[in-house]
Amino acid sequence: MDIADRVVVILGGSGLVGSAIARRLIPMKPARIVIGGLWEEESREAVDALRSVPGADEIEIIPEWGDIFVRREHRELSRKEILGSDELRRELVDDIFGELNEEAFENSTLFSLLRSPTSLSSNRLNASARRRRKSACTRRRSKPT
Repeated sequence: MDIADRVVVILGGSGLVGSAIARRLIPMKPARIVIGGLWEEESREAVDALRSVPGADEIEIIPEWGDIFVRREHRELSRKEILGSDELRRELVDDIFGELNEEAFENSTLFSLLRSPTSLSSNRLNASARRRRKSACTRRRSKPT
């Protein structure tokens, strides 16, 4: 697997298995490793620990936290808080069942992780995301045969 100069997002990266995977990926020299966890403190601690791994100083390693399956501005809210608000619950339902379009991707926490402008490979990621988005939208409109 060639991940040199690419962005790697490790969901659950602040846990034992995720951190072990990140340590194994560092010698492969990705441009960036994003360590995803539910809580800010655990994500930052995992990143701090990874920075002591040989070769880590050549890689951008950043923490991210929160629920990646909701809008970025709601990522630190609990599901109970989101479902307890009529407006936030409506947004969540729209994001899950609504049209898969540019706005849906722009609001997505996960998509924002993959297309960060500080990434060395953001142009490749954006082009790849546009192709995948177009393909997903096309498949979604297609009727089963």
